[in-house]
Amino acid sequence: MAQSKERDAFRALPPRDECRGFTRKRMNTKKIEFGTKPTNRPVPDAVDSWVDSRTAGQAVVEPMKRLTIDIPESLHRSIKSQCAMRGSKIVDEVRELLLQKYGNA
Repeated sequence: MAQSKERDAFRALPPRDECRGFTRKRMNTKKIEFGTKPTNRPVPDAVDSWVDSRTAGQAVVEPMKRLTIDIPESLHRSIKSQCAMRGSKIVDEVRELLLQKYGNA
C-alpha cells in the first residue's frame, strides 16, 4: 500500500524537463517488425554439397605448426625492409629459406 502511494506521488510530479521550463519530447513511436525466429530445421543438402565442392578441386595441404624464434632487432628490421621492397611477406621468405636448408621431408 505504501509503495502505491509513493508511486502515485511520483507520477503526479511533472517531468524533470518541464520543471526547468522545457517541454519533453515524446519518443518515436515507429514500429519495427522483426522476422521469424530461427528454427532447428535441417540444412538443405544443396548447401552442404556447395561447401564440399569448394574444397574438392584443391590439393590436400599439410597441417602447419607454429615456430617462434628470437632474432636481433637489426636483423628483423633488415628482413622486414627487404620483404617490403620485394612485396613479399616475412613468413614466406623464412619458409623458403627453411625449405632450402632442410628440404621438403
